[in-house]
Amino acid sequence: MRRNKIGYEGAKAISLMISESSSLESINLSDNHLKKEGFTLIIKSLKTNKYITYLNLKCTGFNSIINNEISDALSKNQKLEELNIS
Repeated sequence: MRRNKIGYEGAKAISLMISESSSLESINLSDNHLKKEGFTLIIKSLKTNKYITYLNLKCTGFNSIINNEISDALSKNQKLEELNIS
């Protein structure tokens, strides 16, 4: 899903997929400007997903405002092995 200009509605659909999928293990959302609202949805979905091991959020507009949300999600998701937020 790299470089697809995913906006809020796309982030909403992706977060639903993350929350409900039992086979999704890797997601590359790099080079999509998600903004805070999109990030929030995707990060919250990580709290309930027990299968994703890799999430790439490189060049998506990540900033320190949502840093606490990521920390909270990661404390609940023990499966995620690699998170790229560069």
